Amino acid sequence: MIGTGSSFEGCGGSGTAGVSNGATPITIDQAEASINTYLENTGNTDLVIAEIIEFDNHFYAGIKEISTGKYAIELLVNRYTGSVYPEMGPNMMWNTKYGHMNWTHRELPSDRGTGYRESTKIPGDNEARDRS
Repeated sequence: MIGTGSSFEGCGGSGTAGVSNGATPITIDQAEASINTYLENTGNTDLVIAEIIEFDNHFYAGIKEISTGKYAIELLVNRYTGSVYPEMGPNMMWNTKYGHMNWTHRELPSDRGTGYRESTKIPGDNEARDRS
């Protein structure tokens, strides 16, 4: 079964939990189809596959922006399930456009519990925000 989930498949990333010992790996064409479905589900029509590399336990995909030609994100595809997920590390941590570093308080849930207080300066904001 080819999946297109965007989860990290548990703490270890590309785990093979639930895959039998006799499982058949997917093909590079099936990996490409999973990646394209993942990209379609983002709603960002400016992203396209730049390269796919096949490894023993997963596929790697470099994704670039059509408009700039620059690499945007790196994705991994589970070799047996076809699940697609962002590569861990700098790809997620320091990618200010597509990684989690681009999240702001405006995109987080408003019900953060009692005692939450935030005072931040967000690039592009005109003033610091103080929320209680």
